[in-house]
Amino acid sequence: MVWMMVGFCAVFAATGIGFLLAERLKLPSRAASRAMHSMGRNRKDKPNPLTLLMRELSGRLAGKLRLNDYRRAQLEADLRTGDMTQTPEQFNAENIVRYFSKSETIKVAVVLSNNRNVGVHARVNKLGVPSFVFSREEFADGAPVLAKLAEYDTDLIVLAGFMNKISDPLLNAYPGKIINIHPALLPKYGGKGMYGIHVHKAVVAAGERETGITIHYIDEHYDEGTVIFQAKCPVLPSDTPEEVAAKVHALEYAHYPKVIEDLLAARI
Repeated sequence: MVWMMVGFCAVFAATGIGFLLAERLKLPSRAASRAMHSMGRNRKDKPNPLTLLMRELSGRLAGKLRLNDYRRAQLEADLRTGDMTQTPEQFNAENIVRYFSKSETIKVAVVLSNNRNVGVHARVNKLGVPSFVFSREEFADGAPVLAKLAEYDTDLIVLAGFMNKISDPLLNAYPGKIINIHPALLPKYGGKGMYGIHVHKAVVAAGERETGITIHYIDEHYDEGTVIFQAKCPVLPSDTPEEVAAKVHALEYAHYPKVIEDLLAARI
């Protein structure tokens, strides 16, 4: 089984997955919308009439409210679902759940979160994935989370946007079975406090000409576990931190599910 914890954290098994979703991070802007819409254009299924209606309505509202392209796309999704809380990290979680929804060997088994107010709960529930909320203290203690994990045949824990250190009880119970995605090319721009837009601001301020993502195993230190996979994207002199964030999010959506799939395939 595979499961994911939301805070974000996700856990995967040969037949199940779970997510941990953490605090909401700052939304990227225009380039993020372009990245997500380009992914959408590659889908073979055509939008249904309700989607077209919501797209038209969101376009009209965006003009009235002076929303940028990313927030327009967000508004469209919110109008379809009635959910106004989705962030890029939650898109990441939903993207992974959808990626494995048709798999015969890998399924998202459960989502765990430290925030009951994030919109991903309703979204993954609609996709048939249960979700549960634990307090920060319960995650630190480990016992309540491990008890919930014991209900699932878990092979892999996947983190996405989870900014708290994983407690020793979880590390000891799942050695070499917890992975994370970091929005930079580690070892650069890693460590405590380096997350989300803070990373992209540092990349731009340093004049970097490339950045990317790092998928790595979790150990007792922030962002120091063994690297599994990296992917790069260019940073233009004119790029803002938000535009860099959009490029990095596109890499996350494209690569994280496939890396998870490859890791689990090697275990099956």
